[in-house]
Amino acid sequence: MVEIKEQTTLRADVRDDGGSQKVMLHVSYGEKMMNLTVEVLDKAYVTQNVKNVAADVAAFFEAVCRRAADDCALPTGSVKAG
Repeated sequence: MVEIKEQTTLRADVRDDGGSQKVMLHVSYGEKMMNLTVEVLDKAYVTQNVKNVAADVAAFFEAVCRRAADDCALPTGSVKAG
């Protein structure tokens, strides 16, 4: 018997003032799992803007955890940015 499982995939990115991608964020989650990937495209930018980039990544992760808790009852609903 084939059992079909569903996953949700969300993406976001951090961009500089000129619109160039500097960090890519990917999350997929389902009934029993969550995978987060943070891909740094410009290490120098991240190093120079570490507080802003960290805040953006934390905000993304908080939003995704809240959504995964609501959608799949994953125990991530108490994750908070900052």
